[in-house]
Amino acid sequence: MVAVDGPSGSGKSTVSRRLAAALGARYLDTGAMYRAVTLAVLQAGVDPSDADAVAKVAMDARIVIGTDPEKQREIIATAARIVVEGRDIGTVVAPEARPKVYLTASADARAHRRSTEADADLDATAVDLARRDRLDSTRTTDPLAKAADAVELDTTGLGIDEVVTRLRALVGAVCD
Repeated sequence: MVAVDGPSGSGKSTVSRRLAAALGARYLDTGAMYRAVTLAVLQAGVDPSDADAVAKVAMDARIVIGTDPEKQREIIATAARIVVEGRDIGTVVAPEARPKVYLTASADARAHRRSTEADADLDATAVDLARRDRLDSTRTTDPLAKAADAVELDTTGLGIDEVVTRLRALVGAVCD
């Protein structure tokens, strides 16, 4: 199992999908699970700050792949080879994963990537990413943090293929 964590815009999703394909492994995007629950909460008209109401929507939602670390662990346990990406995979969901990777990139590079993906204003995207970074790193439950035994890879000046090549080498070194 390969755990890939990092902040928004660091390349987690793109790189993890390609790495999984290169390794002939399954791919799990835990962020998609949380986005699905967020959508269900909004569609239900629930106040996002009402933890009990949000939990009820999450528990009642029919999300096939699940929305919590227990469900994520269940999916991981059934896969012989899997690349899992998110923000707390190496620290909370699968601390036993090897290797663990923490992708980073400069704030400017991350904002540029995100604004290009969404065809959005660069400055507004940079402000939103800074807000999200602050929320992710200061939240009470499972704040964004690099696992102590994770390999950090700064993707600022790297292309997707170069990042995937480096990660394949890392997986080979750990799994051989």
